[in-house]
Amino acid sequence: MEIKQKLDQPLLSRTWVSGTVAFDGATPSNDKMAKDIASSLKTEASLIVMKSIRTGFGKNQATFEAAVYKDAAAKERAEVKTKRQKEAIAKVAADAKKAADEAKAAAEQPKAAGVV
Repeated sequence: MEIKQKLDQPLLSRTWVSGTVAFDGATPSNDKMAKDIASSLKTEASLIVMKSIRTGFGKNQATFEAAVYKDAAAKERAEVKTKRQKEAIAKVAADAKKAADEAKAAAEQPKAAGVV
């Protein structure tokens, strides 16, 4: 992997990184590329958002673009959540509410049983 360009974007608390990567077999996944960039730049993979990985037909080389954020709060402010991410967050919140309601009902159940 070769990073060809780094562009610091201080207002968004991130660095825009672009470069090339050579690979064998299938095109590397976004997660694998994020881990490779993180090890190269000595940062956490969770702070990297892959924007694109483009390959040429029949070539084992790709160009990539990624945003490397300085902290999780900056990433949260700048990145737009996809529909799938929003649904996952809503599902976790609904599951937490359901568990809290069940715990509350279970706590009230023994009190009602003792009264009868």
